[in-house]
Amino acid sequence: MYNAVCCLFREVVFKHSEEQSIALAVEHTKLIQELTDEYSAKYGTQFRYEYSPETFSQCDVDFSVRICEAVKAAWGKHGTELHDRLIINLPATVEIGPPNHWADQVSPRISNSAHQSKLVILPRSSTSVRTSPSEKK
Repeated sequence: MYNAVCCLFREVVFKHSEEQSIALAVEHTKLIQELTDEYSAKYGTQFRYEYSPETFSQCDVDFSVRICEAVKAAWGKHGTELHDRLIINLPATVEIGPPNHWADQVSPRISNSAHQSKLVILPRSSTSVRTSPSEKK
């Protein structure tokens, strides 16, 4: 699940406070959990959940940590097996600073997380070099 969390999106586009944004992320995480639990019980399918505080690179780090922690608590599944781990995707959606600025944002998120061994952290920059065969010309 993705939701834009930076101040501009929160306040101007969605007209949400930080608390409202957290509540929305938690509410939708619980809904997704309910639906996947129901489907898993019925069909035996295993699901993985990925949460992305979109526009992470433009957001206050403390707020990003709070919303990710709230989503993690709402999801509630923190196994040590890879399929049980919550995926936290930390995107640099729009490059607004040098790579070291983004790394400084990501580092506290990884090192300060409770259940660190039970998460998959995906720091993702949109300027990744693509090397698929179709793009090599």
